Amino acid sequence: MVIRCKREATRRRFDEAGRKAFVADGLTCNWTIDAAHFKDDVPILDFTHAVSYPFTASLILFGKTDEAWQVYGRWMTLVWQGCVADVLKELRVHQLRIGVADIETTDDDPRAKLRKVIGYLENNQSPMKYAEYRPQGLPTTSAWMESAVKEINYGSVTN
Repeated sequence: MVIRCKREATRRRFDEAGRKAFVADGLTCNWTIDAAHFKDDVPILDFTHAVSYPFTASLILFGKTDEAWQVYGRWMTLVWQGCVADVLKELRVHQLRIGVADIETTDDDPRAKLRKVIGYLENNQSPMKYAEYRPQGLPTTSAWMESAVKEINYGSVTN
């Protein structure tokens, strides 16, 4: 898969682009592919994936309330501004408030879910510099490409 990906990027002459970005969903394997085969590209965490984690945290902490939406809106704005550290700081305070998950905590426990959100944001802070990417004309999401793939796949299923 990785070799095909690199081969296709070469065939399409991506290496000749003045600005290059590697937009991914935050899985460790994607950053491994980026580091190994697309060293000159700017690694960017897909913004849609980035803000889904603070959304999950707002629901864990505040339920389906107006407060959850207000907090999520603020966190989403901070992420868009590249201030992920500020969101993490708040989430860590909430983690202490609700308690830290221990070894025996199940995955469906709110404490474990919040730990997962914090871990994801911590591990992906570096490629979340959206305020720097926008002025450079770099993409911040792969949603348009994912949508196109789904449309193509949907068309092949219905035909």
